[in-house]
Parts: sequence; structure tokens; C-alpha cells
Amino acid sequence: MYNKSMLTEEYYIEQTTFKESDFCGKNILPQSVFKAFENIATKHSVLLGVGYADIIKNNLLWVAMRIKYQIVDKIMPNQQVFVKTFSQAKNMLEFDRDFIIEDISGKILIKGTSKWCLINSKTRRVEKMHNVQLPVANIKPVFEQKFFKTETFEPTFAPDFSYKVIDEDIDVNGHMNNAVYAQIVYDSLVEAKDAFIEIFQLNFLREAVRGDRIDVYKKNTDDEILVIGKRCERENSFSAYLKLKH
Repeated sequence: MYNKSMLTEEYYIEQTTFKESDFCGKNILPQSVFKAFENIATKHSVLLGVGYADIIKNNLLWVAMRIKYQIVDKIMPNQQVFVKTFSQAKNMLEFDRDFIIEDISGKILIKGTSKWCLINSKTRRVEKMHNVQLPVANIKPVFEQKFFKTETFEPTFAPDFSYKVIDEDIDVNGHMNNAVYAQIVYDSLVEAKDAFIEIFQLNFLREAVRGDRIDVYKKNTDDEILVIGKRCERENSFSAYLKLKH
């Protein structure tokens, strides 16, 4: 079907496996899915000439705004899978990147999407997308509705979970790595660990940096969880939406 890795004009694909440590109960860990997305997106951007080393020369950084994935079919530890990524819609200020994880027969196991922007590394302000050249794939988006418009809520009780950002959490952009946000959300789900997470969406609102304390608040229904992460008891750092199957 595919070689271990392959680059075409429209997408990049790479073979990989998820270890037993990437699973907990019924779930592949959200942070493991995010790391797989991040790894292949990083490699693809380098091959396209828009990786970190390429754009930092112009004081530019890629920053994720939203990421979502959906489990379509069962994925197992140590199973040989292929992770595919390709560019989607682009406008003046935003760029979409889609992901597919499929088995060796081509069956889709996980599909994902993400929305990115460029920021100036010095001012931390959003830059226009015309400063980089990105190909847009002629491939159908993996989701008809890319992201959920989730309800917001204002916490009224003590946090359900707290986390302090450490040195190991910081990425090349100087803020907490995207996968750590997913880990924080999952670690807060004490009452939902026995449920199957079908959909996981993260919305990044404010950068968390070394030394920040993140307080996590949740609002649950039977099959959905809304999460807000507050930075240093003040501003919202992120929000998340999870759809569960019990």
C-alpha cells in the first residue's frame, strides 16, 4: 500500500505504531493522538520549507488555535498504522491541516483536523498568512463540520484538577506543548476513565508558560464533558469538548 513514509504533492504519510503505554482502559490517550499529529505535521512542514527553522528567520511561529479528532474504528497497541496529513483551507489569517490514521488495508481508524495561525515571535501578534507559501490539497476535508461551537460556563466551585507547568512541558515556541493540554484534560477525568472517548476537541485561548498553574473546571452531562482550564486563577487558557460512549 504505502512505504514507511511518502511525500506527494498533496500529502505526507508515515508508518508508525502506538505502544501499550499510549492506551488506558478503553481509550488511546488523547496526548498520544496529539503527539502523532504533531510529529507528522512537523515533518511535513519541514519538507514544505515552512518548518520552525525556516520561518523563525522572519520572526514567525506556527501556533495551533484548535485541534479535534474522532475515533472511527478500534485501534490496538502495537498495530501497524499509517498517519497521513494534508493542507486544507487557507485564508488571510488561518490555515487548516487535516489528519487521518488508517490501518494497513486503508480503513480509517482516527480522523482529525486542526486550525493554525502565524504569530510574530517578538510581538506575539497574529501575522497574515501570505508570509508563507502553503499548498492546499485537493482532498475532501475529513469533517463536514470542522469544529464544535461549545457552550461556555463560568466556574463557581473549586477546581476539579490543578497542574503546574514544568520545564519539560515547554516547546520550541516557548509555551506549553499542545499534547500537554490534552494530558491535563485527560488526567482530570477521574469519573470518566471507564468511558470511551469518541470525540476530543481542544480550543487554545491563551498561552501557558513555565511556572503557570492551570486550574481545570468541568461541566458534565451523560455523554459530554465541557472543560475550561484557567491560567493562574485569571484568564481562560483553553477549553475542551469531549463526547463519550459508556
